[in-house]
Amino acid sequence: MTTVMERALQAGHSVLIENMGESIDAVLNPVITRSTFKKGRSIYVKIGDKDVEYNKHFKLFLHTKLSNPHYPPEIQAETTLINFTVTEQGLEDQLLALVVNKERPELEETKTQLIIQNSEFTIKLKQLEDELLYKLSTAEGDITEDVALIESLEESKRVATEISEKVIEARETETAINDSRNKYRPVAERGAMLFFLLNSLNKIHAFYQYSLNAFVTVFSRGIDQAPGSCRKQEQVTLRQLQKRLSGNAADFEEVIKKAKRQSSNTSGGVGSRLGSRRTTTQSGCMTPSGIPAASMTGEPIDEEEELEMTPDQLEARINTLLDTCTYTVYNYTRRGLFDRDKLIVLTLLTFQILLRSGRIDSVEYDALCKGARSAQPPPITDDLSRWMSEGQWAAVDALTTVPGFGSLAKDLEKSSDDWLNWCNNEAPERVAMPGEWSRMTEFKQLL
Repeated sequence: MTTVMERALQAGHSVLIENMGESIDAVLNPVITRSTFKKGRSIYVKIGDKDVEYNKHFKLFLHTKLSNPHYPPEIQAETTLINFTVTEQGLEDQLLALVVNKERPELEETKTQLIIQNSEFTIKLKQLEDELLYKLSTAEGDITEDVALIESLEESKRVATEISEKVIEARETETAINDSRNKYRPVAERGAMLFFLLNSLNKIHAFYQYSLNAFVTVFSRGIDQAPGSCRKQEQVTLRQLQKRLSGNAADFEEVIKKAKRQSSNTSGGVGSRLGSRRTTTQSGCMTPSGIPAASMTGEPIDEEEELEMTPDQLEARINTLLDTCTYTVYNYTRRGLFDRDKLIVLTLLTFQILLRSGRIDSVEYDALCKGARSAQPPPITDDLSRWMSEGQWAAVDALTTVPGFGSLAKDLEKSSDDWLNWCNNEAPERVAMPGEWSRMTEFKQLL
């Protein structure tokens, strides 16, 4: 490494050191801290016991796979830290592109074209501005009498105005397309939640490690296996998706016309469009409403025709994608778990889904996980002490601080016999709770 570093320092090349730990070789400290000194007209840096000439174009990149590395403050002060760890919101956006690309590839392709068009318009406006400033700065004599310059300025103004109008139109169209794409966002949200749940399983056992590429492959398989899709099943990685969606910009008018047609399909009572530009025959492929994609006579249908979905059908399709993707990812994860951990993972997955959907409250969930007990509970009555321990009474007193359970302790004292009979059942969870508590949700009854 020392030899490579010396040559790179002298030639001004870049050096990348991968898979570093939390300790950095002391030889690199003079380079990282930029401890240079001058000899004659040249600048040098000390590498080991040698003075190596320092080229100002030299760059050093340090790479680590550690999720939360701890380096000394002097190292962090001298370097620029870039965190490439995927975030839940970032992964959600990537999975949204994956879902839309599989369900409505023409919509995702049009959005990409609009992004490219907007970028080219921005560059063109900058070029016109620079060209205009250059002509004004190099003009000689009275510019009001320079006919060529005035005509050039008028042409630049016309082009700039036209581009500005196209940019506004493209942004409005892109907003409509984003509204159509966001209808599939619940599927992407579920996928991001699943990955970060899997990524946290290493806290249970160090063996449970899952890569993002493997997860995307399994998640993509879940989309393909969802019933009701007539699209060709294809394994797509995030890198392949990025390459597929990048390309040269098409004609602006054509892109805008196509984008408006597609966005109108989802904004005027029509949820989405199923079908690809190919011909299928009757082979068990069903539309979301349960109607075969091919005619009853077996004649092929041209999927160039729009198979539109109503809002109800779109909601049913999204629910199908949610169920299939969740089951596919869980089934993939389950095969690599120890038997003692399967119920834990399934419970975590269930509670995460319930929390995200708002079907359970986070305060109640924390109360269930922590199982808090009051440090100084009130004295327990004689009737309750016959069948309830001090520890259970302390837990009841702590539960009264959760909204909706404030009267639990008093009700236990008032209806001690009813609660005793309920607790003595072989399966009390299958028997109605005493009084008004039987009307509570199942999760609250679990508390």
